[in-house]
Amino acid sequence: MVLASTTLFIASRNVHLTQDDAIRLQDTGRFAIETIGRAVAQAGFVDLEATLATDGGAASTIDPIAGLDNRSLKSTVPALQSPVAQTVNGSDVLAFHFAGSGDSDQGDGSVTNCAGFSVALADPADPADPADLSGGRADRGWSIFYIAKDHTGVPELYCKYRGKKAWATTAIARGVESFQVLYGVGKTRDSAPTQFLTASQVDDLDRNLLLDGATDEARQQGTRRQSAWKKISQIKVALIVRGTLPVRGDLPTQHWNVFGDAYTGVAGDSDLGVQIDEANLPAATRHRMRKLFRADFHLRNTAAFLLSSRESESADAVMTAVRSAVSSAAALLATSAVTSAVTVAVTSTVPSAVTSAAVSTS
Repeated sequence: MVLASTTLFIASRNVHLTQDDAIRLQDTGRFAIETIGRAVAQAGFVDLEATLATDGGAASTIDPIAGLDNRSLKSTVPALQSPVAQTVNGSDVLAFHFAGSGDSDQGDGSVTNCAGFSVALADPADPADPADLSGGRADRGWSIFYIAKDHTGVPELYCKYRGKKAWATTAIARGVESFQVLYGVGKTRDSAPTQFLTASQVDDLDRNLLLDGATDEARQQGTRRQSAWKKISQIKVALIVRGTLPVRGDLPTQHWNVFGDAYTGVAGDSDLGVQIDEANLPAATRHRMRKLFRADFHLRNTAAFLLSSRESESADAVMTAVRSAVSSAAALLATSAVTSAVTVAVTSTVPSAVTSAAVSTS
């Protein structure tokens, strides 16, 4: 009787631990996707009235969105400077640049970075150093996502942001084994994507631009105006998140094609990290539960992308272009088959009994 009771207690405890781990895994992935989604919604945000009043439509020469392939970052250096080649399963870097709101140093709280801190409106009287993007409120807010290992070796999704005096990072999701990003590039900023590219491929488009201009400055201005980064209207994000306990009894043979079999067949050899084999993961973590979270995000701040590419034009010309682009974007969204700004898909290695009992994967 005692043996039977002990066996029943251990089995019940194991089921509880497995369900608890599955719920924690689900919550981690959902929170990561939601945090990235909030940052996407702010990508390129500008207060048009304040911007045009203070600088006549001149804008930061930094693109509202940026990224790196197969890289990680240092926590305290400015923005995307000095990227780290050693990554976790070929994970990428995704960055968003945006204006703040509110005249005080703390802002008015309506615009926040990925860490949840308020971002103030840029102050032209407090210029930033364009060489390192680290000084003053003339620089805008940043939300930058990347993967790195903590001091115990666990991979985490980090949020990097520019604080009041220095750059800082905070971990927002633990156990993220892969973070992959594709960028939907169209003919123009307000058109539907015609191709989905990695960050390196977007950079290649810029390097191949045919530019006019007698000086380096004129050619750089041409690159900023025609940059493929300003023609991005959609982003695909994929994360693989693992649990904390070795609760799986099956063989770790799952093969993940994070953007689907078709993309892996075309780009799997060149885009590191889009295919993950559990058999190649560290032995100590192979028997943990895993979930693949995918999301499609649509960028909405058309006006800001225009401002960042029309730096030499008058305020009236910029506003005319902004109104036209906003109307075009509204028409595109109205006729699009996409019914939501965010589409999320989840795939898992959670045992079926646990999934049905505790986890929704819809």
